[in-house]
Amino acid sequence: MKKRIFVLITMLTIILSTIKPINAATGKVTASLSSESVVLSNTVKLTIKFSCEDGVGGVKMIISYDKKYLGYSKHNFTGADAVTINQDNGIMIVDGNENTSITVTIFFSTKKIGLTNIGINTIEFVGNNSLQYVGGYSERIVKTLQIKAKTTNNETTTSLSSDASLASLQIENIEFEQPFESDVFEYTAYAPLNTETIKVLAKASSSKATINKITETVKEGWNEIEVVCVAQDKTTKTYKIKLYVEEKPKIVYEDKNLGVVVNLDKVNAPEGFERKEILVKENEIVVFYKGKLNLIYLVDSENNKNFYLYDAENDVVGNKFEPLEIDGKQYLINAIDYTKYTELEKFYKPIKVNIEGKQFDGWISLAENMNNYRLVYLKDLEGNDAIYSYEMSEKTLQKFTLPAYPTVEEKMGVKEILYLTAAIVGTISFIAAIALTLKKKEV
Repeated sequence: MKKRIFVLITMLTIILSTIKPINAATGKVTASLSSESVVLSNTVKLTIKFSCEDGVGGVKMIISYDKKYLGYSKHNFTGADAVTINQDNGIMIVDGNENTSITVTIFFSTKKIGLTNIGINTIEFVGNNSLQYVGGYSERIVKTLQIKAKTTNNETTTSLSSDASLASLQIENIEFEQPFESDVFEYTAYAPLNTETIKVLAKASSSKATINKITETVKEGWNEIEVVCVAQDKTTKTYKIKLYVEEKPKIVYEDKNLGVVVNLDKVNAPEGFERKEILVKENEIVVFYKGKLNLIYLVDSENNKNFYLYDAENDVVGNKFEPLEIDGKQYLINAIDYTKYTELEKFYKPIKVNIEGKQFDGWISLAENMNNYRLVYLKDLEGNDAIYSYEMSEKTLQKFTLPAYPTVEEKMGVKEILYLTAAIVGTISFIAAIALTLKKKEV
């Protein structure tokens, strides 16, 4: 039974604590500023007055303001036992007494030019009898403050420009990857090899805005450049440029005077080819592959860049990737190491071949009646290598196989042929005579 009574008392206490007491008296809350317009850096005072005919027992309220414009300095009061202000959330607690009037003054410093508001939101107001809430006052009051700047003639102005946008932005002789727009704040650009300094050209939209000093020294690889525009009222906008300065190749094939291009952001793979990364000389590089065919993107000493055939297994660079169309099919020109084809020297000699405006190494027959044919070493787009015979006038192509010519030792003169023929004939006659003799005996 006692346990039930305790539970009932507990529940009743909770319910009663959530019920707001009936208003028993009227109160009043007023607020005023020391000035509705103040010069920047000067102090402004907010005065709040509370009154109640039964005495101001206590007040809880929130003081709200924009901390970009105002900063809390201090406060004082009269008629109250204590007043506390939490600067983090703006809650002010007034601990009153039997006094029918209490005044609280809050001092603010001014930090930025412009219009700003101070809100006074009364949450609770009780009379001297703490169980009775006061009614009849405005729960929220808003005061507007104008913060001005002093001019050189000691007059004040109220319309400082807040325009911190740029009208134009570019790097001299270097194009952005996207067009400039004043409300777009990030850009990407690429600079050539050996670029050490750049010239950034920026213009503010407002003649009253200023632009920060811009760093114009750059290094290889990625650089980030910031352009900060500051408006007359100190509003700022920051524009960022990501600039890539081309890096020197880390892998160089000195026999061909070619280096591997480091950054391939702007390189598109040839049609049908895919990218993959491989490790070469402790560096990761990108190879473009299609079936057995591999390409690598290289740069020469004059900064000309192209795809080249690449033997990934042996790390060997071949010819430039320049598809050659013959008979409606595409081929690639292979580099020729003539020392590997000495067997052709008896019947063919090296020559420069011209096909479809391209000149490359090949062979021509030593036989006069074969002058219109050329041998060429090509690769199809599946990566298969072969020697082909090309007919110059008809522009036709077919795979070439070296005939099995007899050696000098294997060649026979006329006398040898006659002896061999006579021997064969004699043998045949001898065999025929034996066969005829055997046949007569059987008869």
